[in-house]
Amino acid sequence: MSLMDEFRKELHREIIGKSIDRCSRWAEKRRVMGHPFKGPYSFKYFPWCRELHDSKATWNVTLKSAQAGATEVGINLALYTIDHLRQNALYVLPTLGDASDFSKSRFNPALRNSDHLKNVFTDSNNVGLKMAGNTALYIRGSKGDSGLKSIPVSTLFLDEMDEMDQSQIELAFKRLSGQPVKKIWMISTPTVPNHGVSPQYALSTQEHFIFKCPGCSRHEELVFPDSLVMCGDSLTDPDVYKSYYQCTQCKYKFKHHYDDANERCFQEDKLEALQSGIWTPMQQAIDPNRRGFRINQLFSYTVSPAEVTQEYLKAQTNSFALQEFTRSVLGEPFVEESSQITEAMIIRAKEAGGGYRCKELAAQPGETRMITMGIDRGAICYYTVCEWFYKSDAIDLNESAHCRVLDAGIFSEEDFIMYSGRLMKEWQVRGCMVDADPGVPQAKRFAREFPGFVWLNRYREGRTGKSMSIEDDKSYAPIATVDRTCWLDLSLGRFFRERVELPIDIPVSFGQHLMNEVRMYKEDKFGNPYAMYDNYGKPNHFAHSFNYAETVLPLAASAAAGCDVNRFL
Repeated sequence: MSLMDEFRKELHREIIGKSIDRCSRWAEKRRVMGHPFKGPYSFKYFPWCRELHDSKATWNVTLKSAQAGATEVGINLALYTIDHLRQNALYVLPTLGDASDFSKSRFNPALRNSDHLKNVFTDSNNVGLKMAGNTALYIRGSKGDSGLKSIPVSTLFLDEMDEMDQSQIELAFKRLSGQPVKKIWMISTPTVPNHGVSPQYALSTQEHFIFKCPGCSRHEELVFPDSLVMCGDSLTDPDVYKSYYQCTQCKYKFKHHYDDANERCFQEDKLEALQSGIWTPMQQAIDPNRRGFRINQLFSYTVSPAEVTQEYLKAQTNSFALQEFTRSVLGEPFVEESSQITEAMIIRAKEAGGGYRCKELAAQPGETRMITMGIDRGAICYYTVCEWFYKSDAIDLNESAHCRVLDAGIFSEEDFIMYSGRLMKEWQVRGCMVDADPGVPQAKRFAREFPGFVWLNRYREGRTGKSMSIEDDKSYAPIATVDRTCWLDLSLGRFFRERVELPIDIPVSFGQHLMNEVRMYKEDKFGNPYAMYDNYGKPNHFAHSFNYAETVLPLAASAAAGCDVNRFL
């Protein structure tokens, strides 16, 4: 290249640099994409993303479906902050592994594809740190706080916020303290209500992407199910390819067509209409400096009406598919109807008890009541005492038994041996279960003080139903290994079946802890869905002390009847 050519190239770069006055302009001029939209970054296929780039609000939250282009917005904003604003930025993902994969598969290709960015970043080999001269882009995982300490930045990105360690998010926010100008982006597919991105969105402007309908020229939004006319009765029905999007007001049909193999759908009609779209607030935010954006998969150019229809049909077959459809396609939080205890259920259980109070129904000398206790250990120990009413010839003891919670409370781990022993005697407990960890020796010592009445608990996923594996080394401290999900189904399910009573003065936190456990679905390493409970970082200690009191019932009943525990399982 001649000196004159080099001069022209430098002059061209300088002119472009001076024309960049906002992030969207920077993305179009500096970012180069790979497959499937090769070439300079464009808003043609993601027109709703332009305003996301240029928001001037301090707090920004995007509640999104899959295939919405929001992650590329985060990457562009981060690179713009480093390159154009010359300010440090912190990009946080759920885990260190996520951060490493993201750095290698998303950031590194972005730098390789752009000659400009290759020249900007002087050191990009470090997975968690990309240097552009004296300016740094930090890429970190949220699990474990060491990676989030002592990083002064002006811009913070929380990508897939719902999957993060929620206790570390506040620590990430503090990385911006002391900065005169700061910007925070929270991006996530939602999981459950009142968790992660959802409550942040609730505090924002709650903006929807509104465009002009080509048929009636009225303002329109793509919403499920009104905007989608679904055809076909099954996943294999060829009529699903007749599904189409429509205007909810004038029923204008957005035209599209497929290639010969039905593998690719061309939606230019919808795409052209979306170019006129603008973000419209649905409420006046409490803080005007908080903007929120919500987008679903119906807007996506890469997802056809047939694909959304197929995902909906699949969602009718099982709970896992319904969960994924609601979250990933609609971009909405999801909790199955019978997956979480509600405040109304807690109130109903108190009413069922008739107004008794904690400790009021104390055990009297000589009584033969079936009373069990569960203790969830930690720095603070949580206990629940329950009385059970059942028929001795019941085929399924736990399913048929009725539970009355007699007492619930807390004490310090320092007082574990003394306080637990006092409760055992005070309530004449027939069976107690306490988690083995942390501190197995301490738990075993307690069990030996009450031989035959105390079992240690270890949760394991994948056990068959209610089966128990009892590890007994004749030390009078047997350890029961049980399936966590199965037994939580039984104990928390009592509130759905209305087979539990609560004292009217039970600690408020007792009900809250139970409500914090949500039954949801994940995939194992083979792609098979399985059910599990997740508290999403919220306290759940009373839920497990109550569950231990439930789990120990067949052990206590078998000991009292002098028979094998399998008789009651």
